[in-house]
Amino acid sequence: MSLIMKAVALTQEHIDKAVLHTLETKTLPSRAARAADAVMPAVVRVQGYNGEENDEPGSGVQMEGVCSGVVIVDNGVILANLHVVAGAKRVTVKFFDGSESDVEMVRAYPENDLAVIKAKKVPDDLESATLGSTANLRPGDEVVAVGFPFGIG
Repeated sequence: MSLIMKAVALTQEHIDKAVLHTLETKTLPSRAARAADAVMPAVVRVQGYNGEENDEPGSGVQMEGVCSGVVIVDNGVILANLHVVAGAKRVTVKFFDGSESDVEMVRAYPENDLAVIKAKKVPDDLESATLGSTANLRPGDEVVAVGFPFGIG
């Protein structure tokens, strides 16, 4: 016994009904949630430490500060808060995939509390965020802040 299926032409009415059904039965993510999902792989955790670990008893390394940062170039260039990295003896980043690296300071912008740092070791598939301009923003426009990864903050 053979089963023959007849193709039915899809009409605009079919498409409209399917879209309407989806809108009525599914909760779609907000624009803010979609923006956060898009940039999250480029968000890193930045930690500043007060010294190097050694074998002396009681000489544990203490964390001075922590913040989130964002990868702006896929070779490991990151924007972070200057007050977290300035003066730290050692600074590390933790990437979205869980890997970690020490960093070096590239440039400081104290007037904006920004530091440009560069990871010494980066994941093979490191993603960077696309930066936009604030030139066309007006009061009341929506913006999305993404940060405090991995449960900090």
